[in-house]
Amino acid sequence: MGADTLSIGDKEKAQSPWQVILGVFIARNTALVLIGIVGVASLIGTLIPQDAGGLVALRLQGYQGGNRFLDTLGFYNLYHSRWFMALMVILAGTITICTTNRLFRILLGKKATVMRLSSMVAHYSMILILLGGIIGAWKGFSIQSFGMVEGEARSVPYTDFQVRLDKAEERYNPDGSIRDWYSHVTVLENGKPVKEKAIEVNHPLNYKGVSFYQASFRAVQEADQRPLSPVELVVTGSDGKPLPLVDYFTRAKSANGSTTLKFDVSSPYSAQRYSVVELPDKKFQLWMTRVPTLPEKINLFVVKPTAKGGQQILNDREVNTTDSFKVEDVSVKLKDMNPELGLEDIPKTLAPPKFWSGLIVAKKPGLSLVWIGFLGVTLGWTVALLYPVFSHLGKE
Repeated sequence: MGADTLSIGDKEKAQSPWQVILGVFIARNTALVLIGIVGVASLIGTLIPQDAGGLVALRLQGYQGGNRFLDTLGFYNLYHSRWFMALMVILAGTITICTTNRLFRILLGKKATVMRLSSMVAHYSMILILLGGIIGAWKGFSIQSFGMVEGEARSVPYTDFQVRLDKAEERYNPDGSIRDWYSHVTVLENGKPVKEKAIEVNHPLNYKGVSFYQASFRAVQEADQRPLSPVELVVTGSDGKPLPLVDYFTRAKSANGSTTLKFDVSSPYSAQRYSVVELPDKKFQLWMTRVPTLPEKINLFVVKPTAKGGQQILNDREVNTTDSFKVEDVSVKLKDMNPELGLEDIPKTLAPPKFWSGLIVAKKPGLSLVWIGFLGVTLGWTVALLYPVFSHLGKE
């Protein structure tokens, strides 16, 4: 017995680091712990608002809540954060190794039964669900606050087309309660209409793999409809040379360090309109907001991504539409291209009321894998649980 014990101990000491790591991955407890962590994180992600720009983007849209610590961890863009993606990959790898190892033991031991094989189907289907989630987070996107005022057209980020809101309406039941919100939209490519649809709750518009869901609705005050003049932005480095710029929303690039800020993106929480420009060479973004009642003022936020996927505000200030100033080692110059377009340009009569519609825009390339996985899990566990019952009844 002593020799056997020594032999086992020697084998354990002789294990390579790779074997130790593999043993941890094969352990069922590892998979259960990872599933619990992913589940809790996903629950948090459904309870707090999400935006590709994190808490900074939500705050600039007028959102009053939020926590800096959670933002540093990437919880306001949770499903695209690096740590969540890493968790999903590790969990998928753990379940794959564990399930494949068990399948080989079943097949080699000639212990294949309907119950065991159906359990394998359920486990491999879980892997499909995880792969669908990973592909969706990697290749897809979700914009929770894609809002437009009637008559407004917006470029859809990461695509080559625009969406125009032709009409937004709120319909009521006979008792006066709200029945539904409707957004009559037109998809534009190169300025030409290619598709029209009335979006309502649970009836989205789908185009080129991108889905538009009805999310919110509000009336626009007359003051909020006032026009805002475009502002020219010129950015140069410490050597005086122009820096390349990228529009955060349209992904349009400018190599000459100059772009036109249209402030045509509206907010779901306030009357603010904003433009965002990225400086790839400097690894930060310029977030700029204006309100129609103070057209000559711009609230400027310098935002830098954190290593954990969150956002950090380096500094913020209020500037005029004709100011020149420095941000870090970068020179910024603003020029109001139509200073007369502001409060003085408002007609004396009140404009007819308009409505603002908030849409959720999402592209989910891994969704089909998720659905196939759910069907596989349902089928696998149904067979595994019910087969013994029907088998026992058949014997009786």
